[in-house]
Parts: sequence; structure tokens; C-alpha cells
Amino acid sequence: MGSGAISRLARARIMPPEPPLLFPAPPESIRTIITPGLRHLAKSRIWRIGRVRSDGDHVVARLGWETEEDTDLYDPGVEDFKHEAVLRGRTVTFAVRLADLAVVYERRRGGMSEKDFTSGLRIVLRAFDGHRRWEVVPVDTKSTFAQWAAGVDLVSRFRFRAEGSDLKSTGSLRTLLRPRPGVLTIDLRSADGIDVRDEALQELIQLAETGAGEILAVGHRIGHDAAGIRKAWESASSAERVVLEVPVGEDDSETVNEARLLGVFPTVPDNPSW
Repeated sequence: MGSGAISRLARARIMPPEPPLLFPAPPESIRTIITPGLRHLAKSRIWRIGRVRSDGDHVVARLGWETEEDTDLYDPGVEDFKHEAVLRGRTVTFAVRLADLAVVYERRRGGMSEKDFTSGLRIVLRAFDGHRRWEVVPVDTKSTFAQWAAGVDLVSRFRFRAEGSDLKSTGSLRTLLRPRPGVLTIDLRSADGIDVRDEALQELIQLAETGAGEILAVGHRIGHDAAGIRKAWESASSAERVVLEVPVGEDDSETVNEARLLGVFPTVPDNPSW
């Protein structure tokens, strides 16, 4: 591979609107909407679809946005800074399984965030289908924190966040977790692992379970049979989210990149929503 770069492959699902009788079925609608050259302006961003490839079962494409920003750039000709407008943008490659509109998309460093991808794809689908209410949602699995922790071998991040006015504790952290103005954030990270059985962390988990704060935890499976499996748990939804981490090379072809996306679909339940 050489470069040491990592590609994070995440899962989502397109939820079609209630289709009037005159509209085509959701898979046909997706084929019609996801076409190369498509563009739509939403607020300050121009959303575009490019590099579309389609077969009988899947559509693979790139979603991107671009926006114009003002900045000051140095001009050696005048030995001073000049005010100029520059274009900035992000892209993400994604695949849609037409049978049930499951989605796999690639998150690389410097690329598009999960929130941008799901909201951007939703914007495009609605804009080019008569503004019907398409949705794009992550694929989550409901679980308690204990169930999630039992499914990972190492916890690399534990973040607790709460409004100061919601804090209350009679345990070992009562001095820290007292009502106060502002927001309290405790963010622990360790490549060697965090012991979530620790009394203090268990106290934070109990607070989040009562609604007094939110937890984000990130864990990993270890071993050759589970290499590259990253699982996150969020208390707000009481759900875990699986992201596959795979090494990529600078010279990987589009065929290799596409195969990487399509290889994730067997992990997404086949569950049409219409």
C-alpha cells in the first residue's frame, strides 16, 4: 500500500418518500436522479454529482460541494496581500444498493463529514424529485453501553458532555459534576485502551443513561479476523455505529476503490423501507 492512508467505510440508508401512484419505484427514481453533471445551489454551496457508474444492482458516484470564500493571498508582483475569492470544496465516493437503497460511502481525511454527506445527498434527492421528502440516515444497531463494550476489544475514546445546569452526582466525581454554568466536556483518548469499568467512567455512564449528559465512545476489534472494524456508541440514540477501516494506496485504481465499497454491502441488512 505504501502511503499508510486509511479509508473509513460507513453505512447509511436512503428512505424514500411515500410514493404517489404516478411516481416510479424508489430504485428507478435513484437511477434517474443520480446522473453525472447534476448541480444544485443550496445556501452558499453548489452540490454536484459526478463520475456515475451503474450496473443492474448498484449505482456508484461521487457527491461533492464547492463554495466561494474571500481570502487574502500574497502577490509577489506587488509585494503585498490581495483580497481574492477562492473556491473550496469536498467530495465523497458512495454506492447505492438499488434493491433496498442501502448506502456505503468513503470517509477519508480531509474529505466530507458524515453530516455533510447525509444532508447533501438528501438535498440532491429532494431537489431533483419534485422536492418530495427523501431522507438519508445512518445504519445503527440499538444497544446498551454494556452490550457495545462487550463487542469491542479496545476502547480508544470516551467522551462525556453535559450542560452544567444538568449535572448532579453524589459519587466520587461529585466535586467535578456539580451544577455550574456552561458546558462540561471530558474527552479521554488512548491508543493503548481505556478501562471503561473504572468507577469514575461508570458514574458518567449512569448519568448519561438518565439523560444528564451524552457519551460518545469509540472501540475496535482486534485480531486478523476483525482487523479494521471500528465501532462507535452514542448515548443520544442508544445505538452503535460500525465503520470499517481499511488501508488504501495512492495508486489504487477506481476499480479497486469501487470494489472496496461494494464489499461492505453484505454487512448491511437487506431491508427495503417501501
